[in-house]
Amino acid sequence: MFKILLEQASEIELLSIVSLLLFFVSFSFILIRTIRMDAGTAEQISRLPLDDNNMADEIEEGNDE
Repeated sequence: MFKILLEQASEIELLSIVSLLLFFVSFSFILIRTIRMDAGTAEQISRLPLDDNNMADEIEEGNDE
């Protein structure tokens, strides 16, 4: 699919091709990183919008050490 798209891209400017490739690389990286994420990290991230004191607690714990 990509090979055909890039072969027929004679009328498309270089910026368009670079933008398309950058999008697919970024999307693939985020997808792979999300799939490989462990359950504990996913649980912590899922609680962030609901936990008001999360950042304050982490800052205080960092200063105590």
